[in-house]
Amino acid sequence: MSEVNERNKKIIDEFRANRGKVGGSFEGKTLLLLHTKGAKSQQERVNPVACTRDGDRLLDCFL
Repeated sequence: MSEVNERNKKIIDEFRANRGKVGGSFEGKTLLLLHTKGAKSQQERVNPVACTRDGDRLLDCFL
């Protein structure tokens, strides 16, 4: 597993274990878990994404 994938897995596990809260560099930030499926492979993927809230909208999302 690559270093990035391992880091993402740890963030995802912490997110799920703590009802959406994580520590480290993402502490206090709004995170979501983006679920996607590969167009050809149909492989399901989950990635943590950090966002900024503007009322009901999520802005400036980044991985």
